[in-house]
Amino acid sequence: MTNSIFLELRKLGNLLHRATLAQSPAMYGDIVTHQQMCVLGFIYENQGDLYQRDIEKHFSIRRSTATILLQSLEEKGLIIKKSVESDARLKQIELTPLARELHRKMTEYAGNFEQKILEGVEPEEQEAFFSTLNKMAQNLEKIANKNQEKEKK
Repeated sequence: MTNSIFLELRKLGNLLHRATLAQSPAMYGDIVTHQQMCVLGFIYENQGDLYQRDIEKHFSIRRSTATILLQSLEEKGLIIKKSVESDARLKQIELTPLARELHRKMTEYAGNFEQKILEGVEPEEQEAFFSTLNKMAQNLEKIANKNQEKEKK
């Protein structure tokens, strides 16, 4: 049987999702989804001048998806959108104290979880893995950009 990058990545994603759910429901399962937690982490790491378009770009998601995600986080009291003086259309995204505490707990959990995932994987193997992932992501971006250019024509 031949290996398929697509199928192996999908399988790995499914396993990661299931393992995350099995390990962390008490931590945040009733508050936010895994995707929402990732967005909160990104907001935490990029505090300051952060806007919806930054989230769209970082996660490679459409505007509508980002809007729904952010609205849900706002309804749960985890983010605040503040108007920007220079452009009333822009809304700066900030975390609430509840989100900061949730992020602190999740960061601790994630560090422990990542150690379990990487058990037996040598540092050189990790470096090669991330290098390969980055190259594949660049190739996928090229493909996606070509498709977007075709659709514009």
